[in-house]
Amino acid sequence: MVISSANALNLFGTHGDSYQAVGNQHLQESDTHHWSGEGTALVSIFAKAGSLKAEASVLDSSGRNLETVILTRSTGILRNSLNHDRDVINAAALNITLMTWNIAKKTVGRSFCTWAFYRLKLHPLAPIPGPPHWILSRLPFVWALYRGRYVTRITELHEKYGPVVRTAANEVSFTNEQAWTSLYAPRKDAAKSPFWYAPRQNNGSYGIFTAPSGITHGRFRRAFSPAFTQKSMRELEPMILHHIDILISQLQKEASKDIPLDIVPWFEYMAFDIVGELSFSKSFHTLTSNENHHLVVALRKVMTFFTQAVVPRVLGLELFWQFIVSKVSRQKRAAYNKSLNDFTHERLNSGAPPGRKYSDLMTYFSLARADGRGLTATETENAIGDIMIAGSETVATTLTSIVYHLVRNTDAHRVLTSEVRGAFKDGNDITIQAVTNMEYLNAVINEAMRLCPSLPMVLPRMTLVNFAQLPAYISPTNFARPNDFIPERWLPDSTLTPHNIGFVCLGVREGVRE
Repeated sequence: MVISSANALNLFGTHGDSYQAVGNQHLQESDTHHWSGEGTALVSIFAKAGSLKAEASVLDSSGRNLETVILTRSTGILRNSLNHDRDVINAAALNITLMTWNIAKKTVGRSFCTWAFYRLKLHPLAPIPGPPHWILSRLPFVWALYRGRYVTRITELHEKYGPVVRTAANEVSFTNEQAWTSLYAPRKDAAKSPFWYAPRQNNGSYGIFTAPSGITHGRFRRAFSPAFTQKSMRELEPMILHHIDILISQLQKEASKDIPLDIVPWFEYMAFDIVGELSFSKSFHTLTSNENHHLVVALRKVMTFFTQAVVPRVLGLELFWQFIVSKVSRQKRAAYNKSLNDFTHERLNSGAPPGRKYSDLMTYFSLARADGRGLTATETENAIGDIMIAGSETVATTLTSIVYHLVRNTDAHRVLTSEVRGAFKDGNDITIQAVTNMEYLNAVINEAMRLCPSLPMVLPRMTLVNFAQLPAYISPTNFARPNDFIPERWLPDSTLTPHNIGFVCLGVREGVRE
């Protein structure tokens, strides 16, 4: 059946404001119904209240509603057209995305190549040899540090590139003899890098290790110095010998069990008890009781935490560090800090214990504060935390190194045994002053610290230049047979300054005497 344009207008024209399209086309019914002839078919789609409705009804020969057929077929045509347009739009959007991505890749690639070329070839430090991947990225440094292999990697780099190595874009590491005195000789303009030497994040104050050169560092030195004079050390001698006697007694008990003994924790317990007495006249009794062993374990974890905390600092992720570190780790560190802070404030508030025969750090801190030149409350907390690390872990590390190397080097063990037994008839004759004058014993201590520095990290400044201790100590350019334990090399003086020069370690006498 064919509908002429006139009939169509009669059917739909009265609603002229509603129809949308008039066209010439043949409508063919698939399979059984075929419409032929030329004509004009009017397709009108009325949209009112969200629905389509027809305003007239025309039946074909089979009685079907012709308008319904027209609307159904026209809707399909429109749907197909819309799908086609959508495909075209999607294809165009994909092409634009790919073009943008290609442009971005080329731009980023060229920018990276330009930046890398500058760092490796045009940078002021470019003539200094070093591993390219360390110069271009901090990730190798972070990875080595996080795995506890940073010192080993620095040693390997110096073995490969020589005594002067560029270890980052703006950092240079040295192992030659001249650098030791040139970099760390005391001078007023030896500024510390604010990147590495910054206030503590938990309280915004400095510690003895991080205090910048000048007035702040001077306040810390003046607060600490009286505790480490010769007179103060003589006062501390009975206390130190008391804890050493306890250690020897405990080791004898353990040895009688005839089973292998891990001696490292015992050195830690002794050093921890001594530094507790030195700081606030309080022994933790870790040598005789396991009640406070958790503090020693926590101290190890705090040192690990401090090392790993360098990672977000180097990568600029400090704000996210609290989300990276596990909740358990944060809680343990907080509990350890709270314990030390409680001991510190308890000692400051209660005063010196009665009957004590020596002055602890809190005594000198209190005197300095009374004169208006001392440390603030948070600086005091930081200082005690620093001294607990410096006075315990370093001593335990050095003692462990001494025992390890003496066990492996029977000749050195024999010579040292002969010197000690020749100098003292029994243990009661051993005093700190007497052992200080024993040449071979001091040579053994120096050699152990050379092969196993208690703090073997580099000591940075600003371009950041530093002296890498362990690589320098085992470099054949600095020592003959550098990997061998030879205490005799120390019998002449002035070969090594294991406690650094410049701002010399305040506790050097106390540490060596232990």
